[in-house]
Amino acid sequence: MTGLKIAAALAAAAVVSGCMKVEDYPQRLNDGTVSLSARKGFDATRLIETQPKILRTMVATGEDGKGRKEVRGATCELSTPEVYSRINSPQMIQTPVIKGRPGQMQITCKLGEMTGEMVLPPNFEYRRTMVNGSGSNQAAVAGLLITLAVNAAQASKAKKDDEWQYFTSDLKEIRVLLK
Repeated sequence: MTGLKIAAALAAAAVVSGCMKVEDYPQRLNDGTVSLSARKGFDATRLIETQPKILRTMVATGEDGKGRKEVRGATCELSTPEVYSRINSPQMIQTPVIKGRPGQMQITCKLGEMTGEMVLPPNFEYRRTMVNGSGSNQAAVAGLLITLAVNAAQASKAKKDDEWQYFTSDLKEIRVLLK
C-alpha cells in the first residue's frame, strides 16, 4: 500500500471510530530523553524502573473545538512530592514506577498566554509471575500452583511494597490541552 493510501485509510478509520481530528501531528520530538529528577529527601531505592512516554501539547481547533493541533515549545513542569522535571514539548520522558504509594503528579504546560494542566493520581501496578507452559501436564499444573502461591503472597504484601505508576504500561503518549 502506498503512503497516500495508508494515510487515507487511517483518516477514514478515525472518522468511522469518532476519534478527534488531529492536524499537524506528530511533531518531531526534541532531541534526547528526559528523566524526572528525585527530590531532596526521596529514597532512591523506591524507584523501581522508568517507562518511556511522549509528552505532547495540543490546542483545540475547528468551530466546535473538537479538533486538535499539536504545538511545539510549550514549557511543561511535571511534579510529584518524589520527582520533578521541566521540559519543552514535544519530548520523550521517562516516567517512574515507584515502590510504595507516591503522591499525585501535576503536569502544567505554558505557551505564551495559553496554559494546560493535568493532575494524575498514581495507579497500582500489580505484576504477576509468568509460567512457561512447555513440558508435561504435571509440570504445567505444578507451575500453575506455584504461580498461584506467589501471586497470593504478592497480593498480601504491605502497601509499602506495592509498585505504583502514573500511566498504564500500554499508554505511549501524554497529551496536554492548552487553552
